[in-house]
Amino acid sequence: MEVAEEYRDAAQRTGRTFIPLCLTCGVDENVRRVTCEERGQGSTTKLVDAEVLRKMRDTYELYSFGVAEELILDVTKISPEDAAVRIYEWAMKVSRAETSQQQAREDTKKAVTESLLY
Repeated sequence: MEVAEEYRDAAQRTGRTFIPLCLTCGVDENVRRVTCEERGQGSTTKLVDAEVLRKMRDTYELYSFGVAEELILDVTKISPEDAAVRIYEWAMKVSRAETSQQQAREDTKKAVTESLLY
């Protein structure tokens, strides 16, 4: 939780839109992906133990920010490419909404300033 909040805080400090993503997956598919042979190759330290995964899933709950910009996406039955497209589309939608809100604030500020001057 603390690490996730650090990302949110960094976005706020730098004036960037924060778009949290939460990817979910069914247990059986999650186990299949974790135990696939390709996952254990290379120099990464990815989880490859099905029992550890099951225990983690039973013990912990995925963190959610609970904000309108958050995308919760079940990737159980979709390809990585499809997930990437959906994430991209969501980010674009949120970014466009943020841009519209910023423009509306600027327009309001300008209108108020002009009304005070005249």
